[in-house]
Amino acid sequence: MKDAGAVLAQSPQPGFVPGSASGPGLGLSGEARFRRQLDSFFWTYSGAFEQTTESFSFELGNVFNSRFYLLRGEPQNIQDENIARLNGAFRVHEQGALLLESRSVRITSTNLRQDWAMAGAAWMPLEGYEIAGLAGFMQDERSGIRDEGLLLGLRASSAPFEAGDFLLQARLHADYADISPRTFQNWRLGTSSLLDIENFRLEAEVGLARNIRDSYQASSFFNREQTDFIESVRNDTTDVVATAFFPISELIQARVDFSTLLNVRTVRNQALVDGIEDELFDTQINRQLYTIRFEGRYNEGPADVRAGFLYSIGSRQARLLSRGESLASVETERQRTDILINSNFEQQRFELFGTAFLQAGRANTTQLSGRVSIFNYDTPEINRDDRDELFWQLLLSNRHRFSDQFSLSMLLAGEATHTVYLFSERSIENNWRRSLRFAPAVEWAPAPWLRTRHQFLVRANYTVDDFQLPGRPNNDQASREFRVQSEAEVRLDREWEASLSVSRSELRIGRLLWSEFREIPTDTLITWDSRAVLTHQSGALRTSVGLRYFVKFDYLPRATVNAETFGPDDAAPVNRSRTAPGRQTTIQWGPVVEMRLPLYARNELYVNGWYQLQSVRQRLYTEYPEEFREAFRAAESRARRTTYPNVEIIARFRF
Repeated sequence: MKDAGAVLAQSPQPGFVPGSASGPGLGLSGEARFRRQLDSFFWTYSGAFEQTTESFSFELGNVFNSRFYLLRGEPQNIQDENIARLNGAFRVHEQGALLLESRSVRITSTNLRQDWAMAGAAWMPLEGYEIAGLAGFMQDERSGIRDEGLLLGLRASSAPFEAGDFLLQARLHADYADISPRTFQNWRLGTSSLLDIENFRLEAEVGLARNIRDSYQASSFFNREQTDFIESVRNDTTDVVATAFFPISELIQARVDFSTLLNVRTVRNQALVDGIEDELFDTQINRQLYTIRFEGRYNEGPADVRAGFLYSIGSRQARLLSRGESLASVETERQRTDILINSNFEQQRFELFGTAFLQAGRANTTQLSGRVSIFNYDTPEINRDDRDELFWQLLLSNRHRFSDQFSLSMLLAGEATHTVYLFSERSIENNWRRSLRFAPAVEWAPAPWLRTRHQFLVRANYTVDDFQLPGRPNNDQASREFRVQSEAEVRLDREWEASLSVSRSELRIGRLLWSEFREIPTDTLITWDSRAVLTHQSGALRTSVGLRYFVKFDYLPRATVNAETFGPDDAAPVNRSRTAPGRQTTIQWGPVVEMRLPLYARNELYVNGWYQLQSVRQRLYTEYPEEFREAFRAAESRARRTTYPNVEIIARFRF
């Protein structure tokens, strides 16, 4: 039982106990991230100061997130979030401590401003047992309205204790804020249990939670047009996860996983003015999900075989709680009820799976895996989305090492999905989706300073409808891809290394004639990607610089070229355009850099960047009028040029 206690001790503990297992310490830590990808910007700053001694613990931290994108050079959709926190615990007695908790939240996208602080005392009657009570103040501002009031908190936790053959541990966290006319409530109760007897082990987690949030902004789209009311959203959640381990025979071990998630979301509205009660709609959504998974494992000698099944069942049931009295509200109520019923469903899934690993000597490894599943989705009568799905997948891989310098690997995979809609109105959408992949690879190191890898990929996807109505176009589709990639690494000396990679991909898409197994091409996409990088590594310091070049040729069913033409006697220019099938060529190139700079201890700086210069040209597959041909050919040769400085910077520090 000592090992079991160690397992349960890893569960998160509420509170903030001085003199923790980590021992006395003082630390200042933080991380800064910045990333620009094309016209999107993201950055995060986080920092924390911690100090822990035998008599007190103190933590002060802040996290800031921001994102936006550029549109015509102007920032759009700016979203800033900032969360500051303060925790403190000061031991005043062997069994007592004073506690301090505080948070400050700012979210610009919803104009949320929330601040709260609590102080209290913790009592530890026995080692590992703790109960704490806190009281304080909270203010919350939403939709330009600020409410404030009393905030109470309760924290409790227990050390692992025995109950018969079980080892149990419990945790409690509760917060209640009265910021009239609103309230905020957060209740969580969790238990961990462990049963470890001869040839049987059971681990379980049970969680109960209730969260109540009141707001002046409607989260339900039913009440988006109303104002002057309070929306109260209550979430009740039950979460159970259990895992059992036991032997079936001397050579076969079994594992059974069971989980259930129950959630009831209730939205109730309280009018702040008279006359809108009939226009507010209360709703309740009940979600349930149950899953059981069994796996048997045979592991003897060079063979490792696993097989089992999975069964899950779930549902979503939504209903309207409020009832209108006026004729207008009764009609609206009927419409709202239909919307809720239309979103209800029941679903179940049954799956058989298996995986086998076989080690043939020290040089050859084979893996064979497969799974077959049936998925059933059942909806109310007014929703014609009832369907069944049959899915199967098979994968075979093999790797053989002929020597320390040469190895060969192979991957062969196939999968298929058959979707069948149960209502005749949608049976025309019944289809088979099939996919095949073959990916061999060769690794060769002809010299101690040279290592190469060559990989090939052949992929084919087919989508075939079960039915074809007379007079309707054929919707069957096929896509086939052939990809080749080669990489080489050259060790120049102990600190310098050069790498080169080149790849080519050709993707062909077309209308599929399944009965004849041929296709009518509709699109072809060809890409070339190359990169050359020089790397220097001295200790943990790593710096890479290089150049990337990318080309894409894309067939366009409809492309447009605009040209300026001039009449006789230098007349005013005339804008002319021509639309026809054509090919678009996109070229991207630019320098790349990557740097990982360890400073000292756990401090480091990481920089990854690619300066992208892009040009796009279009060429039409058509004949231009003789008098305008030169102008259109000149327009085809002109490229639309853009520049994108892509960069990612990460800095971590800890003192």
